Amino acid sequence: MKASTQYTDLFGTAAAELSSRDADKFEFIADEIGLNKERFRIVGVRLHGIPVTSITLICLDMERSTDDDDYMVEMYLDEGEDLTTGIFDRFNVVLYDRFDTRFPAIDEIHEVNFSDFHETEEEED
Repeated sequence: MKASTQYTDLFGTAAAELSSRDADKFEFIADEIGLNKERFRIVGVRLHGIPVTSITLICLDMERSTDDDDYMVEMYLDEGEDLTTGIFDRFNVVLYDRFDTRFPAIDEIHEVNFSDFHETEEEED
């Protein structure tokens, strides 16, 4: 599964750090929400945002899977169950133009501040 939007003008990568340092990061999430681990195994998460931030769990349904076919489900959490607070310590998303193959491949990027190169409202007063 790849991230997408209606037009997918931008694409990128994501990285996250969980609050728990357990060996199995998805196990921590399963325990946190009380997932039926006999039936479902979390293999991924999908974050949605704007206008409402939410998380869905990408799970293997072990009851409906067979030796030849992994039956995958995207499990929407009940409204009000916000996992973004308490599970993620940090989250980072990087997006590029979807047709760009040059700049996403560059690993060395130098950090600067906007205010180093532009006047701010405070400076204008």
